[in-house]
Amino acid sequence: MTSRSQAEDAVQCLLDYLEKGSDREGLAKTPRRVIESWDEIFSGYSQNSAEVLRATFNSDFFKEATFARVKCPVELVAGTMRLGGGVGRPNPSMIDAGVVASYMGQGLLDPPSVEGWHEGTEWINTEALMERVN
Repeated sequence: MTSRSQAEDAVQCLLDYLEKGSDREGLAKTPRRVIESWDEIFSGYSQNSAEVLRATFNSDFFKEATFARVKCPVELVAGTMRLGGGVGRPNPSMIDAGVVASYMGQGLLDPPSVEGWHEGTEWINTEALMERVN
């Protein structure tokens, strides 16, 4: 198995190939940071998925959320903005929040039909779920 030191040396080798002067101060810690980020990204591969799923599905949080109401994307985004604080008067930066809701399937002022938007679990699909988690 490759050691951490060897992995950092490999990243340094790539930096040397890509950029002349890769020994400058701004890049000095890059190999260590790259390997640390990869450790974080790939940490799940060493976990036992059965244990993770068992802990998730047996948790009190999961059991309590079983019959909870599913918020539509706009409610989710607005609630998250309120929790984060700093929501006051409307401003141009709030346009990004509308874009995020549209990624989850609810574009503001753009319903799928004259009936409006759907409710309930219809908001939970593979595309929207990734956006909700992120």
